[in-house]
Parts: sequence; C-alpha cells; structure tokens
Amino acid sequence: SLSRKELLAFYKCSSLPKALKMFLDDLNSKVKYYKMLSSVDQVYKLLPNNRLRYFYKLFVDIKYQHPKALFLRTLIEYDQHVIEKKEDAVAIIVETIKFIVKFLTIGNGDSKDAITMFSSIMNDIYTEGHVTREIVEYAIASEIIKKGITSDKLKLDLTSFDAYEQNKKLTIALLSLYDSVAVDGKGKKKYSFDQAYLIMKNYTDAFSLDHLLVQTPDSDSVDFKYYKDENNNRLVLKDGNDFPQEIVQSGMDYDMFTSTILNKIGNLRIYYKDKNSGRQNTAINLSEYDNFNTYKQVKERGNDIAQAIIDEIFVSPNVDLSKRPAVSLAKEEEALPKMAKLIEYGLIHVGDQLYITLFPDSSVATLVNDKKVNFDGKEISINDWGCLVTKWKSIRIYSYCAKVGEIETLHQKRLRFIAEHNEVPTSDE
Repeated sequence: SLSRKELLAFYKCSSLPKALKMFLDDLNSKVKYYKMLSSVDQVYKLLPNNRLRYFYKLFVDIKYQHPKALFLRTLIEYDQHVIEKKEDAVAIIVETIKFIVKFLTIGNGDSKDAITMFSSIMNDIYTEGHVTREIVEYAIASEIIKKGITSDKLKLDLTSFDAYEQNKKLTIALLSLYDSVAVDGKGKKKYSFDQAYLIMKNYTDAFSLDHLLVQTPDSDSVDFKYYKDENNNRLVLKDGNDFPQEIVQSGMDYDMFTSTILNKIGNLRIYYKDKNSGRQNTAINLSEYDNFNTYKQVKERGNDIAQAIIDEIFVSPNVDLSKRPAVSLAKEEEALPKMAKLIEYGLIHVGDQLYITLFPDSSVATLVNDKKVNFDGKEISINDWGCLVTKWKSIRIYSYCAKVGEIETLHQKRLRFIAEHNEVPTSDE
C-alpha cells in the first residue's frame, strides 16, 4: 500500500513494478553516499574541510544513528549541486553533530526527543523539496531553547560525568581538540581541528587516555594523598588531602571513588603511549602536567575544559527564533492556495480535463467548479473522485491530480506560483 501510494506518485508512473525498479535503480545510484555515513575519508574527499573532518570523525566513532537520514540527503544534494555553497553543507553537518553531542551525550537527553526533532526536520525538508541550512539551524536552535539546554548546565554535566568508563570516545575527541590549541600574540585561542583529527585517528596506535591523579598510587607515595587498600578495595585518605568531604570519605568503595573523582574529565589527558615518540613528533604537541596531585587542580582543569568546549567550540547556531524560515512556513499545507484560488490565478480553468497521476488512462474527469468534477457522467466532489479512482479512504488530491497533457501536479503548480511571486496568495478557504 505504501509503495503504491508513494512510489507511483514520486516516479510519475502508473505501473508498480516499473516504480519499484526505478526505486531500486535510485537506491543503487546512491550507494556511494550511504557508504559515506561511516567513512570520514570519503566525506572529506567530497567536502574538504578540517573542521568538518574532526566533527564527522566524532560522529562515526560514537556511532550516532539519529542524523543519518539528514546527512545522507545533504551529501547527495551537495554532490548534485542542489546545495550550492560548501559552507552551507559543512554547517548543516557540523551544527547537527554539535547538537547531538550536547543533547544526547553530555546532557544525557532522551533519545525519543532527538528522534522527534529529526523527524520534524525531515518533514520540513520533504515539504521544501531539498535540504536548507536555515531549516536545520532553526530546528536546532528551537530545540535547545525548548529543552532548556543552557551553557551552564552543559558545563556542569561535562565536569560531572564519568569521562573514562562511560564516555571514553567522546572524552578522547574533546581532549584531542582541547590540547590542540595555540594562543596568538593578542591572547586569542585558535584550535587546530587538523591536529585534533590526527590524534583521534591515531589514538589506538600512538596515544592513551591517562589519569593525572593516578588510579592506584603506591601507599607510600609522597605525591598523592590517597591509595587503595588491596585487602578490601577501600579508599584510604592521607592527611593533607583536599577532596570534598561531602562526597569522599576514607573507607568508601574504591570503585566509587574512581568513578566520582578520578574519572572526571579534568583528571584525564591524552598522552603518547611511548613518551619518547612524543619528543620525536613535532606535528603534535601535548601538554605536560607536572606536580598535578590535588583535587583543586582536577576541578580547575575540568572547568577550563568545559568552558573551552561549551563556550568556544560547541557554540550553538546564532538564529533569530522570532523568524521561522519563510520558505518552510510558506509551504505548509494550510497556507497554500486551494482550488478556487488556482482558478482565480489562471493556473487551471473550469472545463479543463484532469486525471489522477497514478491512473492516467482510467481517471479522466472534467472540472465543473472549485468543488466538483464530472466523472463517468456524474458530478462528485474532487476528493471523492480521487478516493474512488485510487480506492483509498483519503487522498492529498493536489499531490495526485494533474491537467490532461501535463505531468505537473496541482501541488507543483501552486508551489511554482509561490516561488515565482515570492509570496503566499491569500486564501479565503
């Protein structure tokens, strides 16, 4: 039923086997774009941009599913020059990844809410006929406000979650970028997305995720004010420690201490597996953290990382929410002109012969007025005619009705009229 109702109209033919073959040919022609959903290199070849490559690597590594339909269509339309500007295609992908990271992973948002948002985006794109940067950025900005995703909340979430056991891949991505920063003569930070990508790409072979306050210091270490009692897996605190007493007590389960304190992002760093290899690599410089042995340092570094990530790198798109993208709003069904207006504007005339595009030979009817047609010698409503021919309970009549001798549907006629006049005609219906 779905195939007959949608594919026949989409491919403008009356044969279901023919429509299915066209559908399969269409899928086959787009296989290379589907492969791009898991290939950073192929996307970078199509859209060479270091910022995009870094974020797309993050998207592939964490295996986000929600944006795939949007990305597939964006890549196809950019390659086919439907999306004309490279910066628009880059922005669509990057802003979407930034949102999904902040909402789902850092903010621990509900996956169902993300599905709803992307469904809404794809519906707007379907109505519009192609992907637009404005539609995507407006939807993201609206969702951020709607869900109360504030900068302060995100920074608190980022410094609070277990960044080692539960969010390791994201932590690697964020720390790779945090450590890929240079400060110019005016004190302005500049992040190297190229270096961050190289760290992520070579992480397994060359780098590791290390704890600055180490996981299990020796009991007699002078550098660290804690250790694990191996007999019962309990925390032992030494005099002079600065851990917050409300959450850390001597005798607590050591695994809980590790998750609560040691696995915080402020206590983690990217480093070379072989320290000597770092000295030989002039392309990638990683920070040293000498004499790092207090909770105060963990907290300060965590806050600095959170500020850099949320306020400097993962900034939300700057969108005026009082202005919904006009092109999307203009094409909502209720705003489009109905039959009376189509007749008034000369797009169709009383007496014209019409047909249902799925059944061009057996559905010809004559337009009597804006409400009725003459079909098989009987006057019936236009909607009833469409349902009678298709045997459906309901029909989007403008999408399936065309003038004899034309393939352009009435819906396409009115969309073209709007585009040519750059406005939505006022409808009294």
